[in-house]
Amino acid sequence: MLLTKYYLRRKRLMVLLAIQLLQNEENTQIERTCRVRDIFKKRKEQGAFNNLICEMQLSDPQKYENYLRMTADQFKALLQLIGPSLQKDFEQM
Repeated sequence: MLLTKYYLRRKRLMVLLAIQLLQNEENTQIERTCRVRDIFKKRKEQGAFNNLICEMQLSDPQKYENYLRMTADQFKALLQLIGPSLQKDFEQM
């Protein structure tokens, strides 16, 4: 009788372990790889504006508009409007 309880308990534990292993396999995520454009890879080294914006403006105008949500002409007009307020005032120093 004692031996039968031991085997039943052992079988239950094995079934529970199998269920837990199956659940863990379902929860593991697959690592996804995605293609990163070369200009995005260089962003940390060269800066966002100097590299990313200028290259997109010259090579891929559609990506430029999608990134900034405005055309190059609209960006230049906006920069002319707010540019002076963004510049450092050396006279007050």
